[in-house]
Amino acid sequence: MVSRDLIGQAAKNAARTHCRRGHELAGANLVPWALRRGERMCRECRRLRVAGYREEAKAALGRAERALAVVEAPHVAGSLTRAELDAERAAYMARRAVLVDAALARCRTREQADAERRSWFSGRGRTTGGAK
Repeated sequence: MVSRDLIGQAAKNAARTHCRRGHELAGANLVPWALRRGERMCRECRRLRVAGYREEAKAALGRAERALAVVEAPHVAGSLTRAELDAERAAYMARRAVLVDAALARCRTREQADAERRSWFSGRGRTTGGAK
């Protein structure tokens, strides 16, 4: 006879009825693409997690844009040389490229990645989300 202590992790996960945050793991609260892979993922927790990613990226982009405005302002007064301004602008673009790469990594399809790329490089800044 097998002891109840030897139940595998998969069986323990299958027996769970609620996620860590207390949301029910059933029906409309499950992510459909995760179900097709044989997983159960809480839709509400995923929504909160993605919203957090978006807020983090938006805040980082805002900080980078404010830094660029500060960098360009002294140049108007003549305190920065053109080479120094170009170096600061290159550093800003490198930071923005890291944010874009992170956003593209969260995209699940080529269409989402293309839309994300357009939103970043259209001159309007990031306006759309990544994977939905």
